[in-house]
Amino acid sequence: MSILDSMESERGYSPRGPNRRPRWLGLVLVLLVLMVVLGGVILGVGALLGNVTGGSSAPDYSGDGQGSTTVAVASGATSAEIARALVDAKVIKSVTAFTALAAADERTRSIQPGYYQLHQHMSAQSALDLMLDPVARVNSVVIPEGMTTAKVLARISELTKIPLGDLQAAAANPQQIGVPDYARTGTEGYLFPATYDIAPGTSAVDALKMMTTRFKAEAAAFDLEKRAAAMGYRPDEIVTIASIIEGESGRPDDRGKIARVVYNRLENAANWPYLDMDSTTCYAIGGCNGPLTQSQIDTDNPYNTRRVSGLPPGPINNPGGAALSAALDPTPGPWYYFVTLNDQTVFSVTQAEHDRAVSRYNQENPG
Repeated sequence: MSILDSMESERGYSPRGPNRRPRWLGLVLVLLVLMVVLGGVILGVGALLGNVTGGSSAPDYSGDGQGSTTVAVASGATSAEIARALVDAKVIKSVTAFTALAAADERTRSIQPGYYQLHQHMSAQSALDLMLDPVARVNSVVIPEGMTTAKVLARISELTKIPLGDLQAAAANPQQIGVPDYARTGTEGYLFPATYDIAPGTSAVDALKMMTTRFKAEAAAFDLEKRAAAMGYRPDEIVTIASIIEGESGRPDDRGKIARVVYNRLENAANWPYLDMDSTTCYAIGGCNGPLTQSQIDTDNPYNTRRVSGLPPGPINNPGGAALSAALDPTPGPWYYFVTLNDQTVFSVTQAEHDRAVSRYNQENPG
């Protein structure tokens, strides 16, 4: 035995023999274990991120679904809140599948509050696509400024399927639907123009109450009753004037001046025994197209301001906030006449000025 062999024997190992293990083999085993552990961590984090972001691991249905259900989207709802409503209605399978798509699609921000007709068991993508299609939105009623009550009721019925007869019966009982105490002629003038989301199953009375409630809120914001009194008018007269402004004005900038023409005529009765407004005469005869005929002008009706002095008995349509504002704050000026041309509205002080404007109107609108 050599001196080297003797030293190795004393240290407890031999350079030869079947039990010898190289040091690098242990290192390889340690690295393999670390790789397995690290791989598990990576897979776990990936699964977690997939659930958070709505990746492929987020539970989801496939296809366009079946059946029909209505989902309500509240005002100011976040994408997560919309997703929760969809899950609760069994439209989609998970919140995460929808919110991930919504985060990547800016059009989601255009989803309006209201009611949506969807299917159950839809994929998140199909649900999102359908909500972005206006056809899915139901029971959303847009009432434009200046629409008469008869047309308002017809529009509500068409868009909500509330029977027209039920709406007409509700409108025939103004106190039942909450018109203000100063309303003297029914609902005309007090169904405030706006967009209303009417829940499925809403009664005719409750649908119209939404509109009278909105009117009273707007009137309170304008301090209508107090300001009307300060001007020497009743609040219902201000609403009537606002409805005439709405019926006569073709351009937003004209409202204040038209209001002034109305007040100038009303407050100079010696020279203006009649208000002489086409809009009121048209209302008296149930609507008109084109210039009034002499027989229409001669109609015996309290709303025909060509034949009855002062204001008509009540509003002739449902005015909006801008017309109410103009009625309460008319533009200062001396005008008594106006005529709307193709490119402008001409306001005049004298009959001669007005005649020239009417001549121009006739030239621009032959026949």
